[in-house]
Amino acid sequence: MDTELIKIFGQVAGIGGLALGVFLLVSKELIRKAIFPRLTKQQASRIILILAFMAWTTALSGIGAWTYVSLHGSGNNGNVDFNFLLTKANSDDRGAFDRLVEIAQESGPFQDLANKAMARIILLPETLPKNTSLENELKELGYTELLKFYHESPSDSSIILVAVDKGPRLTKEEKFDFLVTMIDKDESLMVVKRACLFIKPLLEEFRQTKPGAYNRIINKCKVYGKAWE
Repeated sequence: MDTELIKIFGQVAGIGGLALGVFLLVSKELIRKAIFPRLTKQQASRIILILAFMAWTTALSGIGAWTYVSLHGSGNNGNVDFNFLLTKANSDDRGAFDRLVEIAQESGPFQDLANKAMARIILLPETLPKNTSLENELKELGYTELLKFYHESPSDSSIILVAVDKGPRLTKEEKFDFLVTMIDKDESLMVVKRACLFIKPLLEEFRQTKPGAYNRIINKCKVYGKAWE
């Protein structure tokens, strides 16, 4: 129960709460010893004053530490749980990978590690799940129906991606637009990497007619796509 109380203090108020929680626990144990009945009024008053002073000092120290970390820690990524971020990025989390890209571009203690992690993750093979029956069904859908299915079933994006690339009913422009959507929005890093490979042969054809999408995809796929090296 006492350790749970300290945990709650830490979660709610950070370093300051943790310091105050530990102090309260120590004070509680001291009072539990029931020494006050054996002390004179002067001794008891002195102990109470000392405890009050220590509580005040501990609280101020904790608040000071929290303030320092808040002001100086975020600028150098000091408050980033880097190991947790790496685990997510290695688990096909596109958002975590994007955060690694940001850290790699900032001056801070994790900049070099972020660059090395990015290079390694990008070279990981794309082991995308397969579902032949669903893939065959999706190949028969038109652009609007396929896009609707994508928005309703984002977890099937790897299968949708293959259907877009091989679907006979989609025009080149529709394939281009669909791949742009996936590169912009899909949450799977492996899907985005594969989409960059699929869209590369189509890019030059739409360079003049869709310059905004062209430039955006060029910049993104330089980060996500192995084929852009």
